[in-house]
Amino acid sequence: ALAVLSWAKENFPHELSSFLIAGWSAGSLGARMWAETLLESFRYQKAAVVVDSMIGVLPGKSMQKVMKIWGACETSLVPADLRARCQEEDMTLHDV
Repeated sequence: ALAVLSWAKENFPHELSSFLIAGWSAGSLGARMWAETLLESFRYQKAAVVVDSMIGVLPGKSMQKVMKIWGACETSLVPADLRARCQEEDMTLHDV
């Protein structure tokens, strides 16, 4: 994902007239996690983030366990003030 972000920044250096970040089903989780980073990485006149078909409500702490196992807690996608909660499996997508 970082390679694609780097490529896009090099190939779209000017202000965009519009910028859409979208994902559906499991892709909506990625769109939600990457939205802030992407919105801060580009210049644009207007932007929208559309997430569809996944509200991030799963039984028990399954989403928290998945985020920790996938290593999301150590990335810049999780704000610094939430990383400890992520490691403790006490952070949800709604917190981000």
